[in-house]
Order: sequence, then C-alpha cells, then structure tokens
Amino acid sequence: HMLAAGSDAAAAFAVKPIGTGPYVVDAFAPNDAVQYSINPNYREPNKPFFKTVNLKGGGDAASAARAVLQTGDWDFAWNLQVDPEILNGLAEGGQGDLVIVPGTAVEFIALNFSDPNKEVDGQRSQWQTPNPVLGDKTVRQALALGVDRQTISENFYFGPPGEPPASNILLGIAGAESPNTSWEFDIDQGNALLDAAGWVREGDVRQKNGVPLNITYATTSQNEVRQNTQAVIKGDWEKMGFCVELLQIEASVFFDTSAGNDQTFYHMYWDVHEYAWSPAGPYPLSYMLRWVSHDGENIPQKENGWAAVNEERYTNPAYDALYDEAAQETDPQRAAELFIAMNDMLIDDVVVIPIVQRASEKYGLAKTLNKENIAGGPFESLYWNIANWNRTN
Repeated sequence: HMLAAGSDAAAAFAVKPIGTGPYVVDAFAPNDAVQYSINPNYREPNKPFFKTVNLKGGGDAASAARAVLQTGDWDFAWNLQVDPEILNGLAEGGQGDLVIVPGTAVEFIALNFSDPNKEVDGQRSQWQTPNPVLGDKTVRQALALGVDRQTISENFYFGPPGEPPASNILLGIAGAESPNTSWEFDIDQGNALLDAAGWVREGDVRQKNGVPLNITYATTSQNEVRQNTQAVIKGDWEKMGFCVELLQIEASVFFDTSAGNDQTFYHMYWDVHEYAWSPAGPYPLSYMLRWVSHDGENIPQKENGWAAVNEERYTNPAYDALYDEAAQETDPQRAAELFIAMNDMLIDDVVVIPIVQRASEKYGLAKTLNKENIAGGPFESLYWNIANWNRTN
C-alpha cells in the first residue's frame, strides 16, 4: 500500500493524493495553487473534457470575480462574498455570468427566553429564569413586525430570487418547507400591540411594571452586511419604543465553544443575536434539535459546560414531542409534515425571526463554459461533477 512507508508517505500523499476522480494532482503549493491533469484510469469513457485544471487560491473575492466577469482571464470563481452593488457592476463586464443558487441557510434573529442580566447559580441566562421583556409574546411579535426583510434582502443581499426575504427557519428542502407562514413589516401594528399589552411610553422608551423595554442585540463583528442590518433594525425597533444596544463580537469568539468564554452564542448573555445557520443534509433532524429542551437537558448551561444547542432556552413540550416523533419516523411524507409543524411552531411563538434566505453559492462563470453542466446545490461542493464540465463550443 502506498501509505505503508509511514509518515513520509502520508506527507507526500497529503500534497499529491491519488483517488478515483476525473483528475489527479500534478502540483500543489499550499495557500496558493493546485494543478491537475486527467486521470488516465477514470471510469467514464471520453471524460473529463479538460486536459488540465488550475485552481488558484489567495487574493480577495472581488479580484477573483473581476478576473472572470470583467477581464476574462479565468473561467470560474466561487464563493464570491462581495457587496452586491460591486458584484453586479463587475457582472456588466461582459466576459462571464454571475450565478446565484438559493440555499438552505437562513440569516435570522434568535430570541433569548431567559434573563441575560440576572445571575442565578453562578450563571446568567439560566434557563428557568424568564426574560422579563421577551417573555411577553406580544413583545416578540412586535419585534418581528419591526424587521424590514424586504429592504434588508434587496440592499444588503441580492434579493429575490437568489436571496429573498424569509418567513421560515427551515428553507430550501423540497417537501419540508412550510406554506403556512408569512411575514409583514408594520411599525404601526407593532406599536398598537405594545399599547394593548400595557407597555407604556415614558419618553422614547416604553416600560411596564417598572421594566423598561430594553434590548441588547449581538452579532459578529467585521461583517458589513450584519452591521448594516443591525442599524436598520435598531432604527425601526426604536420607533416602537424599544431601547436597543448593539453588540459586535469577533466571529472566532462568538462561535467558540469554550466553557470559559461567556461571549459565545451558546452562553447568550444578551437578549437577541443574529447569524446564519443551515441544515447539514436533506433530512434536517439535527437542525431542528436546536429548539428541543427535554427538561433543560438540551439547553446550554453551566451544569453541562454549555455543551448543548438550544441557545434560546426555549422550552415547549409540544415541540419536543414533534421532534421525538420525527426522530423515529421512517415515512418521508410524515417526517416532512412533522418538520413543517416544528417550523410553524417556532414562527408562531416568535422563537426566531427569519430575515433572508441566504444563497448556497455565488459564482462567476465564463460565458465559454457550459452553464447547464455545473450543478450546484446546498449540500454539495461545486466541483462534485467536474467530469461533466465543458465548453459551449
């Protein structure tokens, strides 16, 4: 066996692997480039279509987009996380097409059902200590009404159809996407709800029974799209009498799982936070686990080292029952019905506020490449069928 020689063989294999794919590695420069040539033993006759493939890394996404869409120096550029206005401008260069593939990721706001400001048993956001503001469903409904998803979708993302406003937390999986939900942006209705629930304005900020309508809103830093989204939402929420404090946390800290780091999304030492998440596969059981309580066992707490996933501290036995049934269900149609029911419960109870359905892929493609043979999707690498890629001529 080629790896029998030990560590030296393994190191050589890491930079020049041999597999069963359409191409083999000729040269690999870490953090720079990979050069491939046709695998002479590939199983499909007359494939692949290109004699060589060169992948170039490094640089920035805007430069990669320009090299395909504007100058035509390269054929393909993927993961183009570039401001929509800039990317659309580059797409007018005439050398390539900008392709946006809808995905399963949702940019959303998660709401903390526990109190992030009160310490109990050596921790804040203790799951049995209700949030004095967000514990009121009327407040959560007002917050949802105050999120201008259309403006956010069209100004900070690519808008419909690739990145449309979202009304579901489970999206992009055929058969499991709920047809039962909707969204609306209505500041006046949000104000009316808060008035009827007894949240009274005292100056710019409402209060009820001495509790001010204060919200701390966290997201990741060094992300212009999220900071812009925060600013829009803060302005609209404050029109309804909320006092909103914005927090930006470095992504490596925010998504860290260390028990000693209290600035993580699992600690959730604030009222709401925003980020994107998506199912790992077409059967989204692990994704929907995120809102299961199981009597607190699935809620991140000091007692379990914050090693659980229900960050919102949402506790609903009816939701748990739906999940438990789905975990044992073998009929695909019934499972889809259960996933839809779970989604609808989360939306109705305003556990989360979906904002935008994120694209799974944004890539630039030379006009000389056959677009129909490049089959992107939310659960696959774009290169999975590179054996089929060819020129239009």
